[in-house]
Amino acid sequence: MRLLVRLLATLVGLGLAVAGVLLVVEVSWSWLRPGSAPLLVPWRTWLEHGTRLDWADREVLAGSLLTITAGLLLCTAASAARRRELPLADLCPEVSVTTSSRSVARLIVHRLRAEGDVADVAVHADRRRIRVRVVGSRPGSRELRPRLLDVTRKLVADLPLREQPRIAVDVRGERQPR
Repeated sequence: MRLLVRLLATLVGLGLAVAGVLLVVEVSWSWLRPGSAPLLVPWRTWLEHGTRLDWADREVLAGSLLTITAGLLLCTAASAARRRELPLADLCPEVSVTTSSRSVARLIVHRLRAEGDVADVAVHADRRRIRVRVVGSRPGSRELRPRLLDVTRKLVADLPLREQPRIAVDVRGERQPR
């Protein structure tokens, strides 16, 4: 979801930048040639059309509903893009401690890369589960998955997490060069 918010922010920023450039071009053009027609944007036509509109017109209503809907969608996307944190066990009642799911994933990646027969590791961690995808350095290594699952379980058990997440390990064979 954070990727969606970043993408939306980039698109809105680019749209505002383009609108700003068009505004500068049109203002400069109207200063250089006061009586001429607009250069890129037919703003005089839009201005004349806007003066004829009333608050009860369908175009104004549709524009306001579109703006409200876009604003609600942006607010929903921004509120859903919160940081994913894992609560740690409380050391005392007055202190609440959390850690990011990214830091837990990095810890698991570093520990599993130190194991033998591991070519690559990708980890996604959240409050309920940890998904580990491993690419083995040798094809057909059947004992790799149980060993890595055991290592991951021990590592997560040593963390002072409030709730122990489920752990899933998927091991694939070595990637073949193309």
